[in-house]
Amino acid sequence: MTQPDNHYFSRDPQSESQRRTIETALRGERWSFVTDTGMFSPGHIDPGSRLLVEAMEIEPGERVLDVGAGYGPVGLVAARLTGETGLVTMVEINQRAADLIVENAVLNSVTNYRVVVSDLFEPGEVGEQDVVVTNPPTHAGKQMVLELLHRAAASLRMGGRMYLVGHKYLGVKSLQAELERWMGPVDLIDKGAGYRVILCVKTME
Repeated sequence: MTQPDNHYFSRDPQSESQRRTIETALRGERWSFVTDTGMFSPGHIDPGSRLLVEAMEIEPGERVLDVGAGYGPVGLVAARLTGETGLVTMVEINQRAADLIVENAVLNSVTNYRVVVSDLFEPGEVGEQDVVVTNPPTHAGKQMVLELLHRAAASLRMGGRMYLVGHKYLGVKSLQAELERWMGPVDLIDKGAGYRVILCVKTME
């Protein structure tokens, strides 16, 4: 008997829908998010994403790419930070999660965003970016994560910034080494609960 495809990195999770709304504070503001089964951390904002949200620096007017956006907490906060003159593109493979990004944007009065439903997006599909933010889908496997990061880096302008969060026991150090090797200098900017937020500035093509 075939098991349902219920991974959060599946395109069409088959688990029975069980919607809920979570309330939380991010960057000093109250947020509401509708979540569902079949996606990453539906019961709460996971510690890694929360750490990333608090550490990332987004300037007004910047173009931001959120890779692996889930139901939208990181990307929607980035959209608030970049303001009406900026734009956040949220890439997500999971159609159920992508649909909730739209719902959550309305719920939180965010309009300066767009959603790309894709697993391995093309840089030309998202356009040139100033910033990449990502809590990558580590359980999808290292090769998939590296390919996503390569494509995200290719979308960054020279001097653009990538903020990445990962767990110290789930390969974040190896990702850091790869980014430094083919993208540019890497700094550890925050850590907590086993997670690390790293910043990489693009200085190499």
